[in-house]
Amino acid sequence: MVDEALTRTDADAPGPTGQVIFVLLWVVIALIPFPHATTIMEGCYYLAMALTLGEIVRHRDVGWLRTPFFLPVAMFSAWAFFGLFFAIDLKTSLHDFRTNLLEYIALYLALVRVVDSRKRFLAIVWVLVISCSLASLIELYRFYVAGGHSLSERFILSDSEYPVGEFGFKMFYAAILALALLRRRRLTGGELAGALACLVALLTTVVMVQTRAILLAAPFACLALFWRQKRILWVAVILTLTVGLAVLLHFRQQDTTTRNGYIARLTINYISLLVVKDHPLTGIGFGISTYGDSKFIDHQAYMARVPKLFRKPDEPISNPHDMWLDVAVRTGLVGLVLFAALIFTAFREGWAVATLGGDEEIRMFGGTIVALLISFCIYGLFQPVFLGHLDMLLCLGLALLTCVSRWPPDPDASVWLG
Repeated sequence: MVDEALTRTDADAPGPTGQVIFVLLWVVIALIPFPHATTIMEGCYYLAMALTLGEIVRHRDVGWLRTPFFLPVAMFSAWAFFGLFFAIDLKTSLHDFRTNLLEYIALYLALVRVVDSRKRFLAIVWVLVISCSLASLIELYRFYVAGGHSLSERFILSDSEYPVGEFGFKMFYAAILALALLRRRRLTGGELAGALACLVALLTTVVMVQTRAILLAAPFACLALFWRQKRILWVAVILTLTVGLAVLLHFRQQDTTTRNGYIARLTINYISLLVVKDHPLTGIGFGISTYGDSKFIDHQAYMARVPKLFRKPDEPISNPHDMWLDVAVRTGLVGLVLFAALIFTAFREGWAVATLGGDEEIRMFGGTIVALLISFCIYGLFQPVFLGHLDMLLCLGLALLTCVSRWPPDPDASVWLG
């Protein structure tokens, strides 16, 4: 678990700067499900980072270096930086190294510094749950009510540039957190009604999105959420499997392109393996879009090397449809091992909190974060995750885990189904 010496730091003391940083980060988290609010999000983010840097310098605080994530993150970051010298698209790799790695490390640091109490932790969780619920209700209304579509039709976003699977996973992530809020015994009537309403809206969206990767992740998330309560566990697993199978069977009956989708995914993943074979050590560079850019990757040449059984010649190549292949393509096999070490550390720390936490609420939130990590990893086996703020959810999960592990025990913090 996280070093107990980190339970309080100078930065944890209440102060106007810390409060401003917290509010700014609260807004950043609230805007995760709204892809067109990037200007506001970036403004709040950069202001929060500037204030955080000022606090670190003023307090000379390096306590965050003693978190269990420091070593794996530092090693992965160092290797990714080393790979920049061999990147085939240096400009894009430099940009994404800053925006998709260094900035998330800074976000993690800022969150664990200011989310110094259960109250602030819950405020972060609540705002993500509520904002995702609002986004889901808005999109459901646009498609089924304003758009006049039948409820038997698969939900599609009004913005065709925003992948529906990505949207659905954000709703699933928030649904797991909403369930955690409902399990707390110290809820007012309004909080209970609000969390229940959010959970219904979020789960409705997840079902209507019909993304197979999310439905596959659901039973495994239940294992982490209810492993102490065997009867509840079996009910939850059977229920999620039943709903998932029903949705998938209906989806396959309605969608005649399912087989083509499988072949397309196999084509992209096979090409990804070929790229890793050709760039095994450092990968092609940290740039996310480099893989899909024909100026740097000869897609036709790679397509010709794909066996006919897995080949879909007209398939556009954009990103690897697998989180692990994506990391291997961009950072090589060494980077893949280092990234796997980071994920392993997260699971180890999450399991420690879930089993050894000082009170029921700590253990419950530890199991919840393990469920989030499981869901992210399973979804990442089938879909791109390092874009559209999905990777921010991974960063947020690690930060929440660090925050929970710092809580002092509270004998009154009991939960339902603990």
